[in-house]
Amino acid sequence: LALCKRFPKQLFRLSFDIHLHYPSEVPAHAEQTLHRIVSQYPSRVGSLHIRAPLTAIKTTLQGFQHYAPALKRLSLHPTKSDPSQSLTDTLEQLQAPILQSLKLNCSHFTPWKSPWFRTHNLRFLSLDGAGVVKPALEDMLEVLNGLQALNCLMLDCALPEEPLPPIPFTKSKHAVHMPKLGSLHLDGTERACV
Repeated sequence: LALCKRFPKQLFRLSFDIHLHYPSEVPAHAEQTLHRIVSQYPSRVGSLHIRAPLTAIKTTLQGFQHYAPALKRLSLHPTKSDPSQSLTDTLEQLQAPILQSLKLNCSHFTPWKSPWFRTHNLRFLSLDGAGVVKPALEDMLEVLNGLQALNCLMLDCALPEEPLPPIPFTKSKHAVHMPKLGSLHLDGTERACV
């Protein structure tokens, strides 16, 4: 916190990997410090990477008090957590008007059902959906169609496994136009990737 005061105009790139620094047990002060930085300086957090228990991620995001005006990059990787917990409510309450990059282990977030994605001008989207209920093709395509500025899309185990509709596709339902997409990475079962 002393550095935050010493450099009052610098944007922060916060990276918090709980298992890198505390392999066995997490001291309470570590999570509290991250939360205090975010809650006291929400307009200065430009990049946030968290690999920690879901409760720590939720507490940190709530520190923004629903508004992260400088946040351009967000990377969330929940570790130990209760499977009944979800990031959905916490993320949907967060306004991040200039968010451009989102990397998310979505085992605790159902991205394809959330209108939250459509409120951002994302250029990079990476979703790791291992262990997640697979999305419906219609839901996924609807969200992707709204991401017109996307340059890079990475979907690992986050693809629908339902059969594609017969050719020819009806344009109104299945065509997705992503004019700036330059990089696409799909990882999943053969059925999901085809």
